[in-house]
Amino acid sequence: MTENMGGPDMAPDRRTKGADAPLGLPRPQRSEPSRETRDGPRWRASFTGSLIVRTADPAGERETLLEILERNLVQLPHRRRFDWLYRDNPAGPAWAWFAWDTRTARAVGTAAVFPRAIWIGDRLARCGQVGDFAVDATHRTLGPAVMLQRSTFEPVDDGLLAFCYDCPPHDRGMAPFLRLGLDATRRTHRYASLLRAEREIRKRIGPSRAVLPLALLANAALAVRARRGTTRASGLEIAEHLGRFGEEFTALDGEVRDASLIRGRRCAEDLNWRYRDDPLHEHHVLTARRGGRLVGFVVVRMAGEDAHVLDLFGDLAAGAAPALLDAAADHARRRRAQTLQALLGEGHDVPDAWRRAGFRPRSAGPHIVAYTHPGAPLGARLRSPAEWLLRNVDLSA
Repeated sequence: MTENMGGPDMAPDRRTKGADAPLGLPRPQRSEPSRETRDGPRWRASFTGSLIVRTADPAGERETLLEILERNLVQLPHRRRFDWLYRDNPAGPAWAWFAWDTRTARAVGTAAVFPRAIWIGDRLARCGQVGDFAVDATHRTLGPAVMLQRSTFEPVDDGLLAFCYDCPPHDRGMAPFLRLGLDATRRTHRYASLLRAEREIRKRIGPSRAVLPLALLANAALAVRARRGTTRASGLEIAEHLGRFGEEFTALDGEVRDASLIRGRRCAEDLNWRYRDDPLHEHHVLTARRGGRLVGFVVVRMAGEDAHVLDLFGDLAAGAAPALLDAAADHARRRRAQTLQALLGEGHDVPDAWRRAGFRPRSAGPHIVAYTHPGAPLGARLRSPAEWLLRNVDLSA
């Protein structure tokens, strides 16, 4: 069934032409530059002398974008993920901007907005996540950052997105938003469940022959605790899902819609792009079924000695949430993960399930700053922990 994205906060993306993609989201047209850049880039007013901000064309100016990203965000293999992130997203192609020094005629900074398909109640819309924010060291002051941050609001102001949001990782990252009159919309927290004890013991006693015997005792105790806490929901079958996502996941996404909830869409096309086509990471998916019918799933990603819960979704009543989290912990433990971690918005749903699975608060996570049309009712809903469902997957570009 095709969902029509009508209304001002669900206006069609003017950068694309042709038939809509499934569920009404337009597909990116990879052979043409965006309409915003077809007649030349859009230029913004100068903020600091020779510095201006203009739109970038990820197709035609790919190398310039990559050069800035590789100079400033050196920890990421940008070339491997570029097409996947900027062009292949089922919600549409990314927007991007350059901070441009007119004296040297070169780009000195960039920022992007990656569209996300979302449900606002029972209505399909799009939001955007800000990412790949980078400024050369020679221009790393508040002025260029504010200019670029303000530019990321344009798709919202143009009616192409219902809202956009950024995830500054610390208080210093809030400076551009405070200059623009925006405060944190939501807070997040990191949680962890201890699965194995080797690393913790090494931290406490250092490299010692005693680490191994102490770890054996501690791991045995952790395993006993895990078995005692395991949830066995009646009639629930948990299994690893290998291969691509099919239509039953799209059906589940439609079945759990809630008129009071704002959350990311999780149809098969979204999930395949996010978890199966990702060129950088391998994801482990565990499903919960009752009588053969899909009722929920959890997604885990390994990162060194730790495992991370990226997503927990579905009809999580009747014991599905704790059963899936227990299965995720067991899956990670078998791969010798020391901890199972999660990043959650404050006031997250099913708190008892996370607590029963051994998750405890560890540290503050990124701030979430959302931008909507000033005075729009949606802004108040985004501030409500009960209305905007946030998972780790929603906070990583």
